[in-house]
Amino acid sequence: MPKKLDEILEGVKSSNKGKTNPQTKKPYTDSELYAIAQAQYNKWLKANKSFTFIAPISKMWEENGDIKKAGKTIEKGKHRFVEVIVSGLDNDRENERMSQEGIDDMIKQFKTSSIPFFADHGRDPNTGEPNVYSWKGMMGVWTDAFQEGNHLKAVVRLNNAHPDVEMFWKFLQEGMPIGFSIGGSPLEAPEFIEE
Repeated sequence: MPKKLDEILEGVKSSNKGKTNPQTKKPYTDSELYAIAQAQYNKWLKANKSFTFIAPISKMWEENGDIKKAGKTIEKGKHRFVEVIVSGLDNDRENERMSQEGIDDMIKQFKTSSIPFFADHGRDPNTGEPNVYSWKGMMGVWTDAFQEGNHLKAVVRLNNAHPDVEMFWKFLQEGMPIGFSIGGSPLEAPEFIEE
């Protein structure tokens, strides 16, 4: 257990000693106190950006060929692909996890080849403004996905026309710790299951 999580857990235990859980009307259990501490620790990680993240890249390759869409050749030449773990059935850094139904739905969406891949969450390179998703910033497109054990892997085809794609490819070849983040919004309130 990380040292900071230990510290937070001790604080949660001492501040809730003798108190009852308002939901259960019973004293807090060890697992409830741990869940509270874990949530506080996750917030601390986000605020301090101190978590270690290893790029979950499984494979990268180049291949020559044509890219077809709706039966028409839209792009010929050398294409670069990156296979990366994007989600799974294990708990993520926020101690949440996807359901199998959610994973199956994500696979279908990736296979449509209609989800763009942006660098830096669409951050404007000039102003730094976040979530400025413009066609000019599209560094690739997600083209495939599959489940391997508990992991959901997806494949992105890089956009050869993007001005930074060459640098990005070299960073990947050098083993730089580049992370991938998949954003989404639930269509309905998620169901939380306590274990």
